[in-house]
This record gives sequence, structure tokens and C-alpha cells, in this order.
Amino acid sequence: MFRVCDECTDRPFSCCTFLTFLFMFVPFLICWYAALDNWDNPCPKPLETFQLIMGLIFMCNFAIAVYIMYRIDKGYKKNVEEHKTVYQRAWHLIGYDCWVCLYICILVFGMIWAIIGSTWVSDVEDDDATDIQELSDKRACRKDHEFLVDWSKGSIVLFWVYLIVGIALFIITLCMKSWEEDGETGCEGCLDCVTCY
Repeated sequence: MFRVCDECTDRPFSCCTFLTFLFMFVPFLICWYAALDNWDNPCPKPLETFQLIMGLIFMCNFAIAVYIMYRIDKGYKKNVEEHKTVYQRAWHLIGYDCWVCLYICILVFGMIWAIIGSTWVSDVEDDDATDIQELSDKRACRKDHEFLVDWSKGSIVLFWVYLIVGIALFIITLCMKSWEEDGETGCEGCLDCVTCY
């Protein structure tokens, strides 16, 4: 059993992929639960639709983490690019891989979607309304669908934290793996627990 665990953790970015599972796949399930459980939502803004799409974005984040781990570990073409360094494989992946290009488009959409969701959530939480019915709908939404409103806020924060921390961990891990391949060991073990190395 431990041999299987060792094989998983020997791959570059394996810990990052595990963290992505915890912080993206599990929230994907929560997003879909929040959306489907509140589909009859009387909220003036479509928070359930926001959660469905945010869940798909979380799933894309998890899928690309697995894909990057696999591609950097395996290389691209046998006998041609297998000898490339981790840095060269990552550069090729970011610059020339069609799936990563598609993911970058999804990521940009995710940023826009998180901003839109932020405005929807703040509108639902704000008591400013043009008429009594709108104010009543907002209060009913906050009261009857508290989990949906709270998780919408949480998923937006989680998305931005994952984006910033994920990119930072990817770059730091890539640098450390490149240093190891170059034979530089000045920082051996100093950031291993932090950088998914």
C-alpha cells in the first residue's frame, strides 16, 4: 500500500494535485448541492445558476491540475521531448498545449464569473430596493436560502484564493524541481512542505 503512495508522491506536482482535489473537487460537489437543493430559489439574482457554473469551473481547475501533473511527469513525445527538463516541459505545456490554452480561456471566464457573482451576492445582501416586493424577495432569499447565499460568498473567496495560491505554488514548485535537475541544492528541503515538491 505504501508503495502506491510513494509512486503517487514521486511525481512532480502530486501534492498540488491533492490540494486541488481538496480545494476544488470537494467544493464542486458542494456547489452543485447548493444549486440543486435551492433550484426553486426566490432570490432576485440567479445564485443557483451561479453555483452550477462555479462548480464546473472548480471541476476544470481539478482536471487541469491532474493533466499538468501527468504531462509534466510523462513528457510529450517519446524519444523526442522526454529528455527535456521539467522547466522546458512546463513552458511547452503553457505555451503550446491546446488543453491548457482552453483552460486559460475558462480561467478568464471564471474570473469574470466570480466578479459577476460578487455583484449578485452583494445585491441580495443589500437592503436597497426600488420597491417593496424586491426588498421582500431579497429578505426571503437571505432567510430561506442562507446556505446558498453564504456558500456563494465562500466559493468566490475560494476561487480567488486558489487562483493566487495555486499559481504561486506552481511557480515555486517548478523552480525547485528545475533547481534539482540543475544540481543546485542550496535550498534542499527548506520549502518542500509548502511547495508541493
